[in-house]
Amino acid sequence: MKKLLGALALFALALVLVLVPSADAKADSPACPVCNEPCSAVSNGDDTHHWVCSNGDCTGYQNTVGSPGDCSGGTATCVSGPVCDVCHAEYDKANPDNHDWSEWTPDPGNTANHVRVCRRNGCGAKETQPHLFGSWQDNGDGTHTGTCACGAEITELHYDPWEGTCNYQPHCYKCNRDYGTVADHEMYYEDRGESGHKPQCYHCDLYFFLESHSGGTATCVSGPVCDVCHAEYGKANPDNHDWGDWTPDPGNTANHVRVCRRTGCGAKEAQTHLFGSWQDNGDGTHSRVCGVCDRTEAGAHSGGKATCTEKAKCEVCEQEYGNPLGHDLIRHDAKAPTCTDIGWDAYDTCSRCDYSTYTEKAKLDHDLIHHDAQAAACTEIGWAAYDTCSRCDYTTYAEKATLGHDIVKHEAKAPTCSEIGWDAYETCSRCDYTTYAEKAALGHDIVKHEAKAPTCSEIGWDAYETCSRCDYTTYAEKAALGHSLKMTAKAEPTCTDPGTEAFWTCGRSGCGRLFSDAEGLHEITVPAVLPAPGHTETADPAVDPTCTTAGLTEGSHCSVCEAVLTAQEEIPALGHSYGSWKPSDRRWHAHSCFRCEDETRIPCFLVTVQLGSENSFLLCPVCGYRDEMENMEAIRDARISGKKPDGNPAVFLSGPEEDFRLLSVAFESEGKPVRFAGEVTVALPAELISGCSLVLIAPDGTESPVEYTVNDGWIEFTLSFPQDDQPGSVQVLKLIA
Repeated sequence: MKKLLGALALFALALVLVLVPSADAKADSPACPVCNEPCSAVSNGDDTHHWVCSNGDCTGYQNTVGSPGDCSGGTATCVSGPVCDVCHAEYDKANPDNHDWSEWTPDPGNTANHVRVCRRNGCGAKETQPHLFGSWQDNGDGTHTGTCACGAEITELHYDPWEGTCNYQPHCYKCNRDYGTVADHEMYYEDRGESGHKPQCYHCDLYFFLESHSGGTATCVSGPVCDVCHAEYGKANPDNHDWGDWTPDPGNTANHVRVCRRTGCGAKEAQTHLFGSWQDNGDGTHSRVCGVCDRTEAGAHSGGKATCTEKAKCEVCEQEYGNPLGHDLIRHDAKAPTCTDIGWDAYDTCSRCDYSTYTEKAKLDHDLIHHDAQAAACTEIGWAAYDTCSRCDYTTYAEKATLGHDIVKHEAKAPTCSEIGWDAYETCSRCDYTTYAEKAALGHDIVKHEAKAPTCSEIGWDAYETCSRCDYTTYAEKAALGHSLKMTAKAEPTCTDPGTEAFWTCGRSGCGRLFSDAEGLHEITVPAVLPAPGHTETADPAVDPTCTTAGLTEGSHCSVCEAVLTAQEEIPALGHSYGSWKPSDRRWHAHSCFRCEDETRIPCFLVTVQLGSENSFLLCPVCGYRDEMENMEAIRDARISGKKPDGNPAVFLSGPEEDFRLLSVAFESEGKPVRFAGEVTVALPAELISGCSLVLIAPDGTESPVEYTVNDGWIEFTLSFPQDDQPGSVQVLKLIA
């Protein structure tokens, strides 16, 4: 949580630094020629910036002041260019080597490595190294385990490339432990001809008395082979051949032969072919195959006689072949059946056999259609239910005569304004016969009346009509409207502007009167006025800045309307002031802020320092941590000049070790060593090295002398950092008394 809060604070500080010009930037900025206020730098988007007036009230606002300047300062990262110290805009290119590396963790894709990745969004850089396992620990179960600084563990079986023998127990070369058991004797056998063989051990002096040969099988060309010493002994067996496959005999087509495959034998054996049954080949031929040597005999089908519908049958293999003769057809015409007689379709017969396609069709009988009965009406005939045939003129139909009308008489009725009328007329009681003739309604004799609109206090009506013959009318009264009052809410006075009491206005056209009440009982000419009271001043205390938050100067505001009377000015956040990195836990280091005690803790970056051909140790060049050894102390007074990289010098000196001390020189940034290639001059207080010679230790442990000079109590010497593939550069020297 503490690291998260620290990261958020740094982000907020970076945002403030981008948005708010620094004090140095204001101090160096040109003055506006109009208002003489300092100007702000604005990026041109091409690695330069220009100056504009930052006073919003100035008539010269946004006008360019002075000539463009080049962007400078800041540090490029792997995903972005540096940020200009003046205009705070990104410029130039990213530095693909300046990563923010994560901690080393086991590589999920390769168990032999550990991996770290760049934590910056959009980078994706990844670096792998083989695990650095410490001493291997015997697990007591035939395995040993090694542990890497990244936390990965690997467990393996003990291994001895020489394995074990009857006089040697296996010994693991990694964990230096004996394991397993002494092996049994590994015997070999010395052939002594027909007398037998003599057993002896490969690894020791153990031997046995002479033994007889045994096992094996004699063949037609050699004696048996001993199952123990694998030497041949005894005589051959002339009947034990290794026969080859049966093949057709090229000298006699009736036979097949086989020969012995052993070199030096030459035995041969012959037999008569054993043919299977004849098989039809589907192409007018037949064949048969010897079941022993696969020899094939073939011939064409022959014999037999074909009919109209069947093929001829071969007299050899009894399989059908060829084609049937087919029918010799005679055509016969069709005859359709009727309701009373049978019929048939057209058909064929064969002149050579009894083949026929004749099929009789039965007589049809009548296809009856039933017709429902219909009663006779006044003007139409009727009939009883009857049947007809759809194919012939068969019917049972019988007609019934018409009835004539049954008359009913009706009186006349005169029409009115809204109702129809008619003369006297007749109808039939059995059907819809009628002499009725309608007379249309007379309609109203209309008299028109003009409209009158209602007002707030009087009724009205729309235009309407009446009839001179009846009481018809479209008149509809409209009630008095009453006032349509709309409230204007009370306007409270502000500190500087007067207010008004609530009032109501009639919104109808032609009215517009004002009232002091919602019922419209008390009419007024203007709303009542509420006077402005003026501002109530309240002090805004000053706020001191911290490492991560900005501060404010003293100011004041109105406690009623919140108007700013004296504006507070922002004081930029101080930023953290971290000390040097120091070892914290095993293979970890940390540094703290002098003001707020914020602490950042990250893993050490360990490099291997080789002392001679046999001794080595792990060193963090950032904090002086040494694995399993006393940590080195920082030299605060060290001075480094020359072409230095971006980062802070990290110079450490160890305590006495036998007849020498160790000195490490590196550069760090954000707790990680900086990759660097170049030459620098190192100056140290003379009392630290007085009377000692300097020797540079190469990565492979070889040593070379380093010359130095003494000036005014300081010892100076030059170091060259080579270009290599290491993530960080460090030089380690010996101080030999």
